[in-house]
Amino acid sequence: MKKNLLIKLRQMLLKFEDINTEEGVVLSVEGDLEVGKEVFTTDDNGDVVPAPDGEYNYENKVITVAEGVITVIADKEAPLETPAEEPAEEPVVEENEEEAPAAEETPAEDEKDAKIAELQARIAELEAENAELKAKLEEPADKPAEEEFKSQEADEPTAQEKAANIVKFLRNRK
Repeated sequence: MKKNLLIKLRQMLLKFEDINTEEGVVLSVEGDLEVGKEVFTTDDNGDVVPAPDGEYNYENKVITVAEGVITVIADKEAPLETPAEEPAEEPVVEENEEEAPAAEETPAEDEKDAKIAELQARIAELEAENAELKAKLEEPADKPAEEEFKSQEADEPTAQEKAANIVKFLRNRK
């Protein structure tokens, strides 16, 4: 159930292309039809699930799916290509690096990338603030110790002593 919700959320956030196969199955692929892309379909309950393994005919192509991923796309007349070993991973962009936007990026992908960048910046701010607070906690206090306060208080007269001194002063003035 949780996996279905994640797949539905992903489908809403990303641009999916629906492919109506000759077998009557509707396959959903993020972006363009390419080897290594995840492919989904809708089951009888209306849940979005990874597409079943098999070969699907679409226009003049045969699409082979294994474990919910497109492994081969071949022309119907041409011999099948060998499956791709592994899809290439997207390069990781460092915080300070800027990557030129790809031509196939959609506005939804741009918004997602902007949100990720915003969150990364916020994390960096919070980490800096955390480090600053830790440094303040480790600094020795410049204030006198509690014992020094007590000794200073003992040297000062109490309110009653001050009042008695004022009364004595006023009596002596007469």
